[in-house]
Amino acid sequence: SIAVGIAIIFVPDLSIDLLIQVLGGLLIVDGLINLFVSIINKSKQQNVMMIVPRGTTSLIFGAFLVLFPSLIVGIFVFLIGFILIIAGGSQLIAQITRRNILGFSWLITIFSLIGLLAGFFMLVKPFKSAVTILIFVGALIVLFGVGEIIWSFKIRKFQKQNPREQSNIVDAEYEEVE
Repeated sequence: SIAVGIAIIFVPDLSIDLLIQVLGGLLIVDGLINLFVSIINKSKQQNVMMIVPRGTTSLIFGAFLVLFPSLIVGIFVFLIGFILIIAGGSQLIAQITRRNILGFSWLITIFSLIGLLAGFFMLVKPFKSAVTILIFVGALIVLFGVGEIIWSFKIRKFQKQNPREQSNIVDAEYEEVE
C-alpha cells in the first residue's frame, strides 16, 4: 500500500491513465470469460433467445477504458464538478433565502462556497482536478499502509505478552463399532 500510494503521489499523471486501463483490462477479461461461458452454454439452452451474448457490454466498455483513459477521467471529474456545483449552489441558495427561518450559519455558507468553487474548478481544469483527487487518494493509501504496519507490530507485541493458552489435547485411539 505504501509503495502504491507513493507511486500515485509522485507520478499521478501516469497513475490515472494506468488505473483506468487496469480497470478496462479487468472488464475485458470479465467480458471474455462471460462470452466464452455463454457460447458454451448456448447449445445447452436452446430455448433461450439471446440477441447480445453475455460479456459483450463488458468487452466494449473495457476496450473503451483501455483505449481512451483520459476521456474517462475527464467525464468522471466533470460529473463530480457538476454534482459539487449543484450541491454547493443549492446549499448556498437555501442558506441565503431561509436565513430568517433556519438561522444563518457561517460554517454552512463556507462549506457551500467551497463546494461551489471546487465544482467550477473541476469543470474548468478537469485534468488538474483529477490529479489532485488522485494525489489525495495516494496519500490516504500511504496512511493506510503505514497504519497496517503499525497495527501489525502492535498485534505481535500483544501476542508476545499474551500467549495463547495451550489446551491439554491428547491424541486418542478409537475403535470403530459396527
